[in-house]
Amino acid sequence: MAVIEVSPIDGLSIQVSQMLLVLLLAPLLTGLVRKVKARLLRRQGPPLLQPYRDLFRLARKEAIIADSASWLFRIVPYIVFAVTWVAAALVPTFATGLLFSWSADVIVIIALLGSARFFLALAGMDVGTSFGGIGSSREAMIATLAEPALIMIVFTLALIAGSTQLSTIAGIMLAPGMGLRVSLGMDSYTQTTWSGTYKTQMTNVIDALGAMPGVYVLVTLRSDTSMPKWNANDATGYPTPSTDATYRALVDTFANSKFVLFGLSNEPGASSLSNDQLRSAMDHATSVIRAEEDKLGVPHHIVSVQGNNWTSDISFYATTPLSYDNVVYEVHGYPPPASSYTYANIPVIIGEYGTLSDSSAFFADLEAKQIPSLAWDFDPYSDCTPDLLTITQSASNLVPSAWGSTVKGYLTSH
Repeated sequence: MAVIEVSPIDGLSIQVSQMLLVLLLAPLLTGLVRKVKARLLRRQGPPLLQPYRDLFRLARKEAIIADSASWLFRIVPYIVFAVTWVAAALVPTFATGLLFSWSADVIVIIALLGSARFFLALAGMDVGTSFGGIGSSREAMIATLAEPALIMIVFTLALIAGSTQLSTIAGIMLAPGMGLRVSLGMDSYTQTTWSGTYKTQMTNVIDALGAMPGVYVLVTLRSDTSMPKWNANDATGYPTPSTDATYRALVDTFANSKFVLFGLSNEPGASSLSNDQLRSAMDHATSVIRAEEDKLGVPHHIVSVQGNNWTSDISFYATTPLSYDNVVYEVHGYPPPASSYTYANIPVIIGEYGTLSDSSAFFADLEAKQIPSLAWDFDPYSDCTPDLLTITQSASNLVPSAWGSTVKGYLTSH
């Protein structure tokens, strides 16, 4: 089910509707759980609507309370019911940005559920009987098993989203991700550096792209004066220690841009470097980026490292992956065979692809393996087949090519 963001006025009606639905459907969920448990044990189990019948029957019975019970025992059922209902109502089940979304924090939810369990155990001990003590002890034991797992799960999602607000987490988890690659050609046509007008203009472009919902930008250092090239081809530059200053400058610029991924190069060395040489260069460049991020105290961005043979081969990384966190391994191919991007132990991104013989099968394979891909290339000026756009030499007249229409059709359908 898609989660949408609504206005404050609509949020009130949706919030009330959600609270009522949670209340009405809770017994149905209990019945479903019981039914599934029974089927797993090869039993028929109670009817799905049995919890509703039980509630109706219990509501008609007289309340029996022990003589030794205090006032606490009498109010605990109301407390448990209230905090559980509030916790369930705060979860953005149908929409984000609801009336009380400001308080829908994972820490608040955990605290509410924990307090319900605490008061339930307290009520068991309040009567002072052995059975009450056993029940409270069981409740505490279950809490020690269930709550750490719950905390690990929700805080993992919070780390990914960069927030403990449930609306923010839901929005990020369900937003359709869109990836764009921006190549920084600082030694392609005209030599420049990451400073001055070039830095300002490119930063504005990248920030504008990242401001769109669900968009991630792979900022690739295609060429730099510090990067040696094979046969003077600007596409084949590879990082050296002389490139460290450029990587640090890029990290400084996009340190707080969570939508940015760093691409270390394009097609480093073409096929002129050995696997060990290329791995060493990528290892050093990644270490520079990580050191700068740690110096600034910012989260580690995803770093995309490229393979050998025009970035068509990353198999040597599968044998010996880099030892850093948040690293993905980039493949290029026209078209890329499935064997080039299918690995069980390393995350892969297809940074360039085109010339597909069967686009439907290719896209289906990527979806099944959850591999992000970036089609080549969105440019109405330079004829570098296969182009997504017809070469019109105009930034305002953007006409999809046949290849572009194929990719556009896939994206719009998703």
